Amino acid sequence: MKASFSRVILICEGKTEMQFYKRWFRHFFGNLNLGYKPIDIEGGISEAKIVSKVKGYLESKRITGSVFLVVAIDREGGAHKPDPIEIADLRKQMASCTNVNEIEVCIATKTIESWFFHDFETIVSFLKIKESKTLKKKYNNPESIDHIDLSALFTKSGRFYIKGEENELVEIVDVDLIHSKVSELQALKKNVEAFVNKFPNPKR
Repeated sequence: MKASFSRVILICEGKTEMQFYKRWFRHFFGNLNLGYKPIDIEGGISEAKIVSKVKGYLESKRITGSVFLVVAIDREGGAHKPDPIEIADLRKQMASCTNVNEIEVCIATKTIESWFFHDFETIVSFLKIKESKTLKKKYNNPESIDHIDLSALFTKSGRFYIKGEENELVEIVDVDLIHSKVSELQALKKNVEAFVNKFPNPKR
């Protein structure tokens, strides 16, 4: 990908997010000539850390093309909890990077693992756990569930789930189904499409 081409830079908190978003971007935008660069910030996310990572990448690769910066982060609490990143502050701190044309913070409530529970059938199938009405009812509200609940199901089946690390489950959950249930992903797709239309790359 040429340095002058438009691209999406994705800032993630860990490998779990990188794994899921790689599948999501490939699924919805894989047929486009759009650059995609994921950066694992390895936890402890902050506006200053994001700015440092992005500026470092842009300068080291001498990127001159238009950039859509996406920050994928967990809320780590219910919808009532304040946003963990202030997008207004982030925009101010990124102002010197004139080719960063769009910035979006995509926040998972409670965690990205909460989204996976929209595809509960795949979770129980993967873990070989018998699905019952009681079990399904217990996990029928993804926004009240998080990585701890997913880890407990893994333990129940004699396996381990480590947040922030890659996992086979992330490769098989239904991206279309999760997307259809998560308004944050729908909004992100719409905004990436607008960016692609505004700053198109030459066709392959």
